[in-house]
Amino acid sequence: MTDINTRTELERAVLSALAYYEALSKMPLSTVEIQRYLMFTDGTPRRASLSAIAKTIRSLLNMEEIKSQYGLYCLASSKTEPGNRIFRSKYTISRWRKLLRAGRFLMYTPFVRSLDLLGSVAQGNAGENSDIDIAIGVKSGRIWIARLAVTLMSHILGVRRYGSKVKDRLCFNQYLQEGEKFGPPRQATVQIEAQALRVYGKDTKNTHQLIPNPLAVGVVRLFESILEVTLLSRLLERLFYFLQIKKIKRNSVRYPSELPTPSIFSQNLIFYYPKVYETEARYKKLIKKLALHRA
Repeated sequence: MTDINTRTELERAVLSALAYYEALSKMPLSTVEIQRYLMFTDGTPRRASLSAIAKTIRSLLNMEEIKSQYGLYCLASSKTEPGNRIFRSKYTISRWRKLLRAGRFLMYTPFVRSLDLLGSVAQGNAGENSDIDIAIGVKSGRIWIARLAVTLMSHILGVRRYGSKVKDRLCFNQYLQEGEKFGPPRQATVQIEAQALRVYGKDTKNTHQLIPNPLAVGVVRLFESILEVTLLSRLLERLFYFLQIKKIKRNSVRYPSELPTPSIFSQNLIFYYPKVYETEARYKKLIKKLALHRA
């Protein structure tokens, strides 16, 4: 048995990151991913150099707290072999291609300013039946126009997730005003921010970024300006809000207690699904176990 109080701060942070992804999808992590997702048990991000993390990993391996295969690491108690993740890469690649094809149209949607890839595809851990989680960045105060436009565009393209159509479909589960973060502070949102890969928009460091045609962007911005100058955008924003919020309230969407039901004054529209809560519950159980026993 290992008392967690005898572990170093970095050892606890590494174990916390591995525990979260074990709880999420039994996903092993590489050294670079551990650095990217490093966090304390309360979900606070932690920063450390790759050399320090590599040294900590060796220490945890020697203590048999974790296990490894093909350069991937997971908790010693995990029933998943780390190397199995390698065989899932083909699903991630196919979904990346589908996103990039659809993104070439979605980036010209009125009032859309960015596209961020989230979820299992961003993690490089997509499964055979995975969808493609997307966060849409929109112009301030135009969430409802942008959401309706994105919904229509993705439906026309045949890539939108709805009903039983899940596999390979795009799931737009967050609409954020420019510069806003991925929801209130909690383990899930801290990790969502760490996982997010910007596909289109400012501050794009991702090598798979989409480069828009300046002429096409100019036409879209002109259309937006016409709506703004004529005040149609305000009218449409309010109208589309009432139409969409009525439908949203009919759906069994669960929101965190710290978030009010979306309103016309909401800065962000964020959908949290039961998996978020289930993951955090499993994570807390693992952390409790790690505090008392050798993982």
